[in-house]
Amino acid sequence: MKMYHEDFLKLLEENKELIEEKMKKDPNYLNSFMKSTIDDISDVLFKSLNKQKVILDNKKMENGFNKRLHKKWQKPLEDLEVLIEYSYEGAVMFTASFLEEAKKENNLVFYALRSIHARAILTAKECLALLKNGFADGAFGRWRTLYELAVIGVLLANNRDGELCERYLNFFFVQAYKEEKVRREKGYPSCTDELFEELKERYELMLKKYGKEYEKGDYGWANKLFNKRTNFSDIEIATSMDIYRGYYKSSSMFVHGNFKASQEPLGLMPNGEKMLLVGPSNYGLSIPMQNVAISLVSISNSFFSVYPTIDAVSIWLILKEFMDNILVSADEIQTKMENDDLIN
Repeated sequence: MKMYHEDFLKLLEENKELIEEKMKKDPNYLNSFMKSTIDDISDVLFKSLNKQKVILDNKKMENGFNKRLHKKWQKPLEDLEVLIEYSYEGAVMFTASFLEEAKKENNLVFYALRSIHARAILTAKECLALLKNGFADGAFGRWRTLYELAVIGVLLANNRDGELCERYLNFFFVQAYKEEKVRREKGYPSCTDELFEELKERYELMLKKYGKEYEKGDYGWANKLFNKRTNFSDIEIATSMDIYRGYYKSSSMFVHGNFKASQEPLGLMPNGEKMLLVGPSNYGLSIPMQNVAISLVSISNSFFSVYPTIDAVSIWLILKEFMDNILVSADEIQTKMENDDLIN
């Protein structure tokens, strides 16, 4: 990394007198000379890169790594993939069975939880993709969203009078207006002035309907329920989901720019060699994998419980069985890896 730098310093030393003469005529000569030299070096280096070789080499390494990872984690990974797919198929069947009934009843709990479940499926698939490729930290950070959806889902399922779900759904207009307002203040609007005015009208209508407290905080839709400016921990405690608080706090390391996350990634064994992880690892998948399974089963249960039929309960029990299998097999694999490392 210092080769060209040292050559450049040598060039300056060998041509010191000439450079000094030129600088007498042009004080900016040295800066111009440096810029020209750096541009030339960058051009030479760029043209010398064999991009195709880099891509092919990386692909070869990825394929080999992914085969080894899948062989080691095959059972829980496949169980998680099936769990996600069955959860999706169950939701499709559930929606087909009860959508018309929900429309007639204006069942806002159904609509809110259907939306949450759909986003949960998408997020779970993102986590699965990261896990299959050995990115435990990324999957754990992405699980954070899945967990938030699960906690909110339980709260809405436990409050079936419809008012809380109405507030939850309508809070969209508060968030959308505030976000667009900030964009416009920064000079990059995302919609026309006409649409912005419509958005503002809906926002003002929400405040008129629910009161000014409605817009306060990220969970303003729950402020009336808790009789205060609500934070996420309030919802966790109210739903008895705060047993996962430790995992939730830990996962934030891999979302934000915390130094601790670079020093203690999930992909490195705790007592292993100290290094900085810059790529995938076949270690550390158990916690994010287990948490994804637990949260997705929780969300599915909340959604299916809106119309608790024998069919819905049966699907949930199947999902729970896959979850239980994942909890056991993921632990067994990770423990074996740690024991093997101690022996070696």
